[in-house]
Amino acid sequence: MTELKAMEGSLFNDDELSRMDQRSDPAQHPFSELIAHYGVVMPPSEARHLFDELLHNAPWARRNMMLHGREVEMPRDIAWYGVARGQGIYGRDPQPWPPLLLEAKRHVEKISGYMYNGCLCNLYRTGQDSVAWHSDKDALAGAVASLSLGATRTFRVRSKNDHSLTHDFHLVPGSLLVMLPGCQQATEHAVPKTKRPVGLRINLTFRQVGS
Repeated sequence: MTELKAMEGSLFNDDELSRMDQRSDPAQHPFSELIAHYGVVMPPSEARHLFDELLHNAPWARRNMMLHGREVEMPRDIAWYGVARGQGIYGRDPQPWPPLLLEAKRHVEKISGYMYNGCLCNLYRTGQDSVAWHSDKDALAGAVASLSLGATRTFRVRSKNDHSLTHDFHLVPGSLLVMLPGCQQATEHAVPKTKRPVGLRINLTFRQVGS
């Protein structure tokens, strides 16, 4: 197991937190009843700081998953923090919350109004790293908050009942998108591959899962 180094310092000072508490309402889009897109909720310097700490210190690993009845390698690296589970990717080497990630979790909880006991971190190293269409089965009854760091990537959502109903969110560093309760039942989401040059991206998905 890769040893996780302690993350020191603070993500926000009191003035920055005060300004962010005066944020605007989530943006309007075709899935507004299911997805809250808050835009940027973290200063650029702090988003870079958190990105750098996780990139160099998180225990990134490429896992396998079941797809259409066969085991395939995930096209991205992952790390899991928080509550341990006895099965799946959440049961493999769960890490305790490092200080900066715990502070980010609390900030996201304050904005979204939901509590989270785990964080699945995704590292996209190139434009070929991706996520296929799916719903988060572990979070069917709860919210999933996605905090983006690093390069901007497209987050695509579609209706399960009508695949022609889609919407693209271009998630810039420091931006927050929250899939609300009921979203997983009604929609699927993906991060498609891209041929254009793109830098590294880390996506933090805070969620509430059973232990």
